[in-house]
Amino acid sequence: MSSNVNFELCTFTGNIFEKGAVYNNFGNALFDRSSFDSNEIKEGGLLNVVNNGTISINEGCFYRNVVSGPGLVQIGFGSVLVSNERNFEGANSVLISQCDQIFLKDTKKCTYFDGIQCSLNLKTHIASDVVHYISLGLLTLSAMMVATSTFLFY
Repeated sequence: MSSNVNFELCTFTGNIFEKGAVYNNFGNALFDRSSFDSNEIKEGGLLNVVNNGTISINEGCFYRNVVSGPGLVQIGFGSVLVSNERNFEGANSVLISQCDQIFLKDTKKCTYFDGIQCSLNLKTHIASDVVHYISLGLLTLSAMMVATSTFLFY
């Protein structure tokens, strides 16, 4: 049984992660109006989806991150990118330059964010950071999050 996690108005900022801000193993994750700013990922992308997991990313901002790649977001074999709507990226660095945005391993193709600007005011979302370590079934998450973020667990 997979886990479902919704991230709404969450901020991931100034973190150093081994394998991504979110590693989604057989889960279903929704990111709505969340931002990723100034993070460093040593292996993989900011968001990694594996083993038939799904991900939806809507109205997000990806700014000044450094990832090993390929891709800021990696969709593994058998996993699905359900939604990619109005997301913005800028000033990111992907060290393995096979794909600099969303890498789809099944097809070895890159898909891109379509936002032309970040619709979030990043300064208002990083005023009161707290650290959350969350493990739900097969979906494991670790990130610095905003105290006012909303988590909906099913």
